Amino acid sequence: MEFFFILIAVGVILLIHYLKASKAERKPRPKSEPKFGSGNDDSSNLAPKLASDQDAYHYELNPRLFTRAETSFFHALEAAVDGKLRIFGKVRIADVLKVKKGLDKSQWGFQFGRIKAKHFDYVLCTPNTLKVVCAIELDDSSHQKPDRVKRDEFVNAICKESGLKLHRFKIQKHYNPLEISGRIFPPKPRVEPVNPQAVITDIKQSLDENSDMLRRERKKS
Repeated sequence: MEFFFILIAVGVILLIHYLKASKAERKPRPKSEPKFGSGNDDSSNLAPKLASDQDAYHYELNPRLFTRAETSFFHALEAAVDGKLRIFGKVRIADVLKVKKGLDKSQWGFQFGRIKAKHFDYVLCTPNTLKVVCAIELDDSSHQKPDRVKRDEFVNAICKESGLKLHRFKIQKHYNPLEISGRIFPPKPRVEPVNPQAVITDIKQSLDENSDMLRRERKKS
């Protein structure tokens, strides 16, 4: 009888251990942190993803080179120059003016930095040699802001110092090509034709006056 109770106790103990083991197997095992360089390393999948994001191109074509106001002035400017000059738009100031020689690297970099991000709205050049004739700035209401005023003063100063002619036009609904042409091609002073007969007459009068003066001087002496 005692042996029978021992068997029952042993069976109960074994059953309890079996149930605990089954329960432990059903619990999800915690995922271990992947080790770098191991086959389970997810960073190897992350790196190509980051690289692909950096290599991706997020650009699209701008439908216009100029704004509507700039386009309107461009057509008037074309009529004004009438093929005598070539028009280039949105030209970097650094492509028209250059920093003087003789500066150290730090000074040169500072001066270049002041112009590298600025541009002229239009630049006019000779048709054959493309020598720069003048630059044009089209000013809208934004040029009244303090930062724009400071920028315009700087551009005016460097153009004056370098000898580059700069024309400023205010944005308008309509432009008169003749007025634009008159500023780009200022009229030369008119030279009156010389009348040979009038020159001879003036010379004779001068000689006669000198002769009279000499005669008066002789009488006094």
